[in-house]
Amino acid sequence: MVLGKSEITGMHWYVVYTKSRAEKKTRDLLQDAGYEVYLPLTKTMRQWSDRKKKVEIPLFPGYLFVKITPNDFWKILATDGVVNFVRFGTNNAKVREQDILNIRILLQESENIIVDKTIFKQGEEIQITDGKFKGYKGLVEFIKGKNNLVVSLLEIGMSVKLEIPSYFVKSISK
Repeated sequence: MVLGKSEITGMHWYVVYTKSRAEKKTRDLLQDAGYEVYLPLTKTMRQWSDRKKKVEIPLFPGYLFVKITPNDFWKILATDGVVNFVRFGTNNAKVREQDILNIRILLQESENIIVDKTIFKQGEEIQITDGKFKGYKGLVEFIKGKNNLVVSLLEIGMSVKLEIPSYFVKSISK
Protein backbone atom coordinates (compact mmCIF):
# COMPACT_ATOMS: atom_id res chain seq x y z
CA MET A 1 0.00 0.00 0.00
CA VAL A 2 1.32 3.43 -0.95
CA LEU A 3 0.68 6.18 1.57
CA GLY A 4 -0.33 9.64 0.41
CA LYS A 5 1.40 12.79 1.63
CA SER A 6 -1.37 13.49 4.19
CA GLU A 7 -0.99 10.07 5.80
CA ILE A 8 2.79 10.54 6.14
CA THR A 9 2.64 14.04 7.62
CA GLY A 10 -0.60 13.52 9.59
CA MET A 11 -1.93 16.74 8.08
CA HIS A 12 -5.43 16.93 6.64
CA TRP A 13 -7.75 19.64 5.40
CA TYR A 14 -10.53 20.47 7.87
CA VAL A 15 -13.50 22.80 7.52
CA VAL A 16 -13.78 25.66 10.01
CA TYR A 17 -16.87 27.76 10.82
CA THR A 18 -16.06 31.46 11.11
CA LYS A 19 -17.88 34.38 12.60
CA SER A 20 -20.27 36.03 10.17
CA ARG A 21 -18.46 38.03 7.48
CA ALA A 22 -15.08 37.35 9.14
CA GLU A 23 -13.72 34.79 6.68
CA LYS A 24 -10.92 36.96 5.22
CA LYS A 25 -9.76 38.30 8.58
CA THR A 26 -9.76 34.80 10.08
CA ARG A 27 -7.84 33.46 7.07
CA ASP A 28 -5.21 36.18 7.52
CA LEU A 29 -4.83 35.47 11.24
CA LEU A 30 -4.39 31.74 10.64
CA GLN A 31 -1.89 32.34 7.82
CA ASP A 32 0.06 34.77 10.03
CA ALA A 33 0.23 31.97 12.63
CA GLY A 34 1.84 29.72 9.99
CA TYR A 35 -1.09 27.53 8.95
CA GLU A 36 -1.98 26.59 5.40
CA VAL A 37 -5.44 28.05 4.82
CA TYR A 38 -7.72 28.07 1.80
CA LEU A 39 -10.61 30.49 1.44
CA PRO A 40 -12.26 29.98 -1.95
CA LEU A 41 -13.34 33.36 -3.31
CA THR A 42 -15.53 34.16 -6.30
CA LYS A 43 -16.01 37.48 -8.06
CA THR A 44 -19.42 39.08 -8.26
CA MET A 45 -20.80 42.45 -9.28
CA ARG A 46 -22.17 44.52 -6.38
CA GLN A 47 -24.42 47.55 -6.79
CA TRP A 48 -24.19 50.56 -4.50
CA SER A 49 -26.30 53.68 -4.83
CA ASP A 50 -23.51 55.51 -6.66
CA ARG A 51 -21.54 52.75 -8.43
CA LYS A 52 -21.12 49.12 -9.42
CA LYS A 53 -18.01 47.21 -8.47
CA LYS A 54 -16.70 43.68 -8.91
CA VAL A 55 -15.83 42.25 -5.49
CA GLU A 56 -14.50 38.96 -4.19
CA ILE A 57 -16.81 37.11 -1.82
CA PRO A 58 -16.42 33.71 -0.15
CA LEU A 59 -17.76 30.85 -2.23
CA PHE A 60 -18.91 29.20 1.01
CA PRO A 61 -19.91 32.03 3.37
CA GLY A 62 -18.92 31.32 6.95
CA TYR A 63 -16.42 28.56 6.09
CA LEU A 64 -12.75 28.16 5.32
CA PHE A 65 -10.37 25.23 5.00
CA VAL A 66 -7.28 24.73 7.14
CA LYS A 67 -4.59 22.05 6.71
CA ILE A 68 -3.46 20.89 10.13
CA THR A 69 -2.70 17.90 12.36
CA PRO A 70 -5.11 16.88 15.12
CA ASN A 71 -2.65 18.41 17.61
CA ASP A 72 -3.49 21.87 16.20
CA PHE A 73 -7.26 21.77 16.85
CA TRP A 74 -7.16 23.76 20.10
CA LYS A 75 -4.81 26.39 18.63
CA ILE A 76 -7.19 26.86 15.69
CA LEU A 77 -10.21 27.15 18.00
CA ALA A 78 -8.38 29.82 20.03
CA THR A 79 -7.95 32.00 16.93
CA ASP A 80 -10.14 35.10 16.78
CA GLY A 81 -12.91 34.60 14.23
CA VAL A 82 -13.01 30.79 14.48
CA VAL A 83 -16.30 29.49 15.86
CA ASN A 84 -15.80 25.73 15.57
CA PHE A 85 -14.90 22.89 13.26
CA VAL A 86 -17.56 21.39 11.01
CA ARG A 87 -18.38 17.98 12.44
CA PHE A 88 -20.04 14.82 11.18
CA GLY A 89 -21.20 12.98 14.28
CA THR A 90 -18.30 13.07 16.70
CA ASN A 91 -15.59 13.59 14.06
CA ASN A 92 -14.25 16.80 12.59
CA ALA A 93 -14.99 16.87 8.87
CA LYS A 94 -11.94 16.09 6.73
CA VAL A 95 -11.70 17.21 3.12
CA ARG A 96 -9.60 15.30 0.61
CA GLU A 97 -6.67 17.07 -1.03
CA GLN A 98 -8.26 16.28 -4.41
CA ASP A 99 -11.46 18.10 -3.41
CA ILE A 100 -9.50 21.23 -2.51
CA LEU A 101 -7.70 20.99 -5.86
CA ASN A 102 -11.05 20.59 -7.68
CA ILE A 103 -12.44 23.74 -6.02
CA ARG A 104 -9.29 25.66 -7.03
CA ILE A 105 -9.64 24.47 -10.66
CA LEU A 106 -13.36 25.28 -10.74
CA LEU A 107 -12.71 28.83 -9.54
CA GLN A 108 -9.93 29.37 -12.10
CA GLU A 109 -12.11 28.24 -14.98
CA SER A 110 -15.46 29.80 -14.01
CA GLU A 111 -16.85 33.18 -13.02
CA ASN A 112 -19.95 34.06 -11.04
CA ILE A 113 -20.21 30.74 -9.22
CA ILE A 114 -23.01 30.72 -6.69
CA VAL A 115 -23.54 28.15 -3.96
CA ASP A 116 -27.21 28.07 -2.99
CA LYS A 117 -28.60 25.77 -0.31
CA THR A 118 -32.23 26.78 -0.94
CA ILE A 119 -34.50 23.91 -1.91
CA PHE A 120 -37.71 24.91 -3.65
CA LYS A 121 -40.91 22.84 -3.80
CA GLN A 122 -43.58 22.63 -6.45
CA GLY A 123 -46.38 25.09 -5.65
CA GLU A 124 -44.12 27.30 -3.52
CA GLU A 125 -44.68 31.04 -3.82
CA ILE A 126 -41.50 32.90 -4.78
CA GLN A 127 -40.29 36.38 -5.64
CA ILE A 128 -37.80 36.92 -8.46
CA THR A 129 -34.75 38.77 -7.13
CA ASP A 130 -32.65 39.15 -10.29
CA GLY A 131 -32.92 39.25 -14.06
CA LYS A 132 -35.50 40.78 -16.39
CA PHE A 133 -38.45 39.84 -14.16
CA LYS A 134 -36.92 41.12 -10.91
CA GLY A 135 -39.63 42.00 -8.37
CA TYR A 136 -42.34 39.76 -9.81
CA LYS A 137 -44.01 37.08 -7.70
CA GLY A 138 -44.80 33.62 -8.97
CA LEU A 139 -45.43 29.98 -8.23
CA VAL A 140 -42.94 27.19 -8.79
CA GLU A 141 -44.63 24.99 -11.41
CA PHE A 142 -41.86 22.40 -11.44
CA ILE A 143 -38.14 22.02 -10.91
CA LYS A 144 -36.08 21.45 -14.03
CA GLY A 145 -32.73 19.90 -13.24
CA LYS A 146 -30.75 20.96 -10.20
CA ASN A 147 -30.71 24.71 -10.70
CA ASN A 148 -33.65 25.79 -12.84
CA LEU A 149 -37.27 26.43 -11.97
CA VAL A 150 -40.29 26.80 -14.21
CA VAL A 151 -42.28 29.64 -12.65
CA SER A 152 -45.80 30.88 -13.38
CA LEU A 153 -46.02 34.67 -12.85
CA LEU A 154 -48.89 35.83 -10.64
CA GLU A 155 -48.75 39.60 -10.98
CA ILE A 156 -49.37 40.14 -14.69
CA GLY A 157 -52.88 38.70 -14.85
CA MET A 158 -52.01 35.73 -17.00
CA SER A 159 -50.03 32.55 -16.74
CA VAL A 160 -46.60 33.04 -18.25
CA LYS A 161 -44.21 30.24 -17.60
CA LEU A 162 -40.53 31.17 -17.26
CA GLU A 163 -37.50 28.97 -16.88
CA ILE A 164 -35.12 30.79 -14.56
CA PRO A 165 -32.10 29.91 -12.41
CA SER A 166 -33.04 29.08 -8.82
CA TYR A 167 -30.59 31.67 -7.50
CA PHE A 168 -32.76 34.37 -9.15
CA VAL A 169 -35.60 33.72 -6.70
CA LYS A 170 -36.38 33.65 -3.00
CA SER A 171 -39.20 31.89 -1.21
CA ILE A 172 -42.05 34.01 0.14
CA SER A 173 -44.33 31.12 1.15
CA LYS A 174 -45.29 31.13 4.78
